[in-house]
Amino acid sequence: MIIKVEGLNEVIAKFSSLEIASALNAGIKKSVYKIQGAAIRESPTDTSFLKNAWRVRFDNLSGQLVNTSKYAPFVHF
Repeated sequence: MIIKVEGLNEVIAKFSSLEIASALNAGIKKSVYKIQGAAIRESPTDTSFLKNAWRVRFDNLSGQLVNTSKYAPFVHF
């Protein structure tokens, strides 16, 4: 699932203060890790490969949760 926020670049430009950006990045990380925990708990288990394939990536004011297994898109959660 990809969540896209329209106008995000303009919002990011307005948050030039490092203090605000730092707080937002911390909130994004906390949210992504919370979603990752739920994804791991809800992943079907046979060999645990699917559960162990969840990865997070962070950039400035963004975060991603991806599953690196080749068959993840075909598994119904």
